[in-house]
Amino acid sequence: MNLKIRRRIYANCWTNRTYGAINRDSMDAIENKFIHRNFILGLLCFISTLFSYSQYFSGEITYITSIIPDKGVELDSNILNADGRVSKYIITKGNYKNVYLDSNGQESYSYTYHNGSKRMYDYYISREYITYRDSRRGNSTNYSTRVIRDSIVYIVGFPCYQVQRETNYGLVTTFYSDSIQVDYDSFKEHAVGNWYEEIKQVGGSIKIKSIIKFPNYISITEAIQIKERKVYKEEFKLPEIPTVASVQSLDSQAQLLPLNKLQIECYNKSIKKAAKIKGRTKDYIVYLRFVLTESGETKFIEIYNSDKFGLGEIAMDIMESCDLTFIPGKIGNVIVASEVYFPIEFKMN
Repeated sequence: MNLKIRRRIYANCWTNRTYGAINRDSMDAIENKFIHRNFILGLLCFISTLFSYSQYFSGEITYITSIIPDKGVELDSNILNADGRVSKYIITKGNYKNVYLDSNGQESYSYTYHNGSKRMYDYYISREYITYRDSRRGNSTNYSTRVIRDSIVYIVGFPCYQVQRETNYGLVTTFYSDSIQVDYDSFKEHAVGNWYEEIKQVGGSIKIKSIIKFPNYISITEAIQIKERKVYKEEFKLPEIPTVASVQSLDSQAQLLPLNKLQIECYNKSIKKAAKIKGRTKDYIVYLRFVLTESGETKFIEIYNSDKFGLGEIAMDIMESCDLTFIPGKIGNVIVASEVYFPIEFKMN
C-alpha cells in the first residue's frame, strides 16, 4: 500500500475517533475506497474543465448571399456581383477569417482579424499587396436594438432567435443560436461593425443569418453549413507580400505635391487629348489606385473604375509621364506606406 495514503487513512481514523486494530483486509478496503473517491473527483474535475473549453464554437460556417433590388431600381454592378456569392467564415478564440469565393469556387477576397494586433487585413487575390484596418475604429452606428426570443426559426438545424437593429445604413435583422457561441471577450475592442458590442449583447452568439434593408435593395446572408472543428493558427497566416495601411486607417491622408510648370503642361496636354475623344458628352473622373511607400514611391498603379473611352489609360499615362509626386500618409505622427485612391478629372472644356 502507498505509504502516504496509509498515513492519511490512519490520520482520518484518529480524527474520527475510530479505535481498535485495523487488519490488512480492512486497511485495503479503506484504501480502495479512498482511491476510488479520488478517481471520481479527478474525473469530475477533468470533465468540468473539458466542458469549459468546449462550450465555445471553433470551426467554419459557409454562407450564401442574395441581393434583392427594390422594384424598378438598377443597382451598381459591384452590388449585383454579391448575388449568389459564397463565403467561408473560420473562427476560433481571438481570431477569424472570412473568405469570399468566386463563381468557380476559388478564393477572390478575404479579410482576417488578428486579436494581437487588433488589425483586420484585407487581401484581394488580384492585388500584389495587403491592406490593414484598425478594428478599434468603428465605422457604423446602432441606434436601437430589439431582441426577440419568442419567435424561433430553424436554420441548418439550429434553433435561432432574431435581433433587430436600427443602424446608420438601414434596418438589420440578425438570427442567432445559443448553440453557436464564441468567447466574446477575446474580441474586445473590435469596434468595426460594432462587432464586439453586438456579440456581447447575445452572449457571444455569432450570425447564422442576416437581412439588411438598404435604401434601394435587400441583402440576405444565410448559413448553409456549420462545421465544428479544430482551427489552427496557420489558417490565419497572411501571404508574404507587402502589407500597407488602408485609406480608412490613416490620420493624415497622402497628398499630391503642387505641380511645377512642366508638370502642369504635361497634365493639360493629356486632358485636351481626352476632350477630343468621339462620343464623350460629359465630364468624367477616373480613379487610380496604387501604393505609396514611406519614401513617396508609387507602386502597383492600376485603374480603379474603367470606362469605354479609354480615359483610364490616359490617366495612367499622366501618372507615369507627368512625374506626379506625393506626400505619404500618417498614422498618428508616423509616416506609413498606404493605399491611395487618386482622382483625375477629365472635363469637356
